[in-house]
Amino acid sequence: QGAPYSWDTTIVDLGEIPYKTKKKAEYKLTNTGNQPLFIVYGQTSCGCAHLEYSEAPILPGKSTIVSVTYHGTDPGEFMKTITIVTNADTDRTILQIKGNVLKE
Repeated sequence: QGAPYSWDTTIVDLGEIPYKTKKKAEYKLTNTGNQPLFIVYGQTSCGCAHLEYSEAPILPGKSTIVSVTYHGTDPGEFMKTITIVTNADTDRTILQIKGNVLKE
């Protein structure tokens, strides 16, 4: 049957990012079930990415935005992961951001 939620995307390509610039990626999480949905855990794979999400319940049929701000301090291509766990199941959702930080 699958999980009672859906993501609009799980990979965001931030493209080219100027050196030492912050860029935000957003992921839309929609509750497709019939019970309130909560994000119970979220973590990024590095300190270079700042994760923001609401701890408020997502009611059935409603959505929330999970945002990740990447700080491009290392020139070159990157791919980072964000782990999200909800109260709906024990499976983790892995979100990804990728892009290329330009040299100074």
